[in-house]
Amino acid sequence: MSLNNILIGGVYLLLGMFGGFYGFGLSLIIRMEWGLSGYVFVSGNVYNSSISFHGLIMIFFMIMPILIGGFGNILVPIMLGNSDMIFERMNSLSL
Repeated sequence: MSLNNILIGGVYLLLGMFGGFYGFGLSLIIRMEWGLSGYVFVSGNVYNSSISFHGLIMIFFMIMPILIGGFGNILVPIMLGNSDMIFERMNSLSL
């Protein structure tokens, strides 16, 4: 694994993208159930779980990795004028 903060930020962005795809799939299940009345695709328990998981996945696996991990590793060293983060190994292990 690399200690380069740009590469680590890119991996965070990739993780956020995959989390966004998974959350988008859950939102499609929710919208299909809204569009057609009754238990068409999933049961009531799966529908309620998909609503909860959609919120958790979108917040903790898309928004947080992209904003804090991705943009933090890419933009903070540029804004501070540094070439790299201060604790490279700790930054690499956080992923």
